[in-house]
Amino acid sequence: MAYRQRRTRIISLADGLHNIADRARQYRQEATLRQRFLQVMGTLNAKGEATKTGYVYHMFLPSGDKAKGDALPETKKLPAGDKRHADAQEVRWCCYAWPEKVSETGKRAFVITQKGQVFETDNSLQRYSGAGGGPKTGNEAFVKGTRNLKGEFANADKGQKAGDGGKWQPVK
Repeated sequence: MAYRQRRTRIISLADGLHNIADRARQYRQEATLRQRFLQVMGTLNAKGEATKTGYVYHMFLPSGDKAKGDALPETKKLPAGDKRHADAQEVRWCCYAWPEKVSETGKRAFVITQKGQVFETDNSLQRYSGAGGGPKTGNEAFVKGTRNLKGEFANADKGQKAGDGGKWQPVK
């Protein structure tokens, strides 16, 4: 694929991820995060993933599980009875996008937070591909050791190691 086509595809994916973030902010008081995600992406599979434009998308929320530290994928039940968890889930989340078929529909993987930060990885180490073949904990693009979506994305440009071992960097 020519450089111009790759660059256009990356911009299109980044725009899609920003669209999710913009709509989530816009409808914060009107609907659940799951409903907002569905408004943008359409239907979800049993794992809580949506497929659109050759990429699989999966959103994660903070779990409130201090012992394990994994974020909740969209299909899990939210913790009941603790307002702190609900508050965190309203304002902290991330959404990953990876190729439906690596090397055919794309090569790179992307992630965005509620702040609109978009990072990418060349996906050569992780090989995220297809439904069920993406990040499992939600912490993969964050600095190694990050738990429950707290902290910052690992920036390979700064020598930071990511939770999945890949080299994540800001989309430029």
